[in-house]
Amino acid sequence: MTSPVLRVVPADLRQLAQRCAMLAGQVAPQLPTLPASAWQTSSAACNTTNTGAGTAAAAMRARLTANATKLTTTADEYEATDNNAAAALTAVAQRAGGPPPLAPHSGVDAGAGALGTGR
Repeated sequence: MTSPVLRVVPADLRQLAQRCAMLAGQVAPQLPTLPASAWQTSSAACNTTNTGAGTAAAAMRARLTANATKLTTTADEYEATDNNAAAALTAVAQRAGGPPPLAPHSGVDAGAGALGTGR
């Protein structure tokens, strides 16, 4: 069973990184706490909810920003690997007549070392 071929397009990774960075900028900031008397439990509940939502929003922003950075770094690394491989392949000497010839066979037995010839 063979695995599918992995095809990575650095431009697509960069595009995804830009999208993550854009979405990170759109996550709403934490809402301010509401001044209220201690006897107003609805205000206290609102403040608690706002604090929790703000903490979650900060975590989402941080994760999206980190993913954007990782995707950009990965795209750069894939591109560098591809460029290095292309340079290595270009550096291989090209033969005008195609691949190198096979080693010539020697003797009557075509190089089998007299195997099965009765010698």
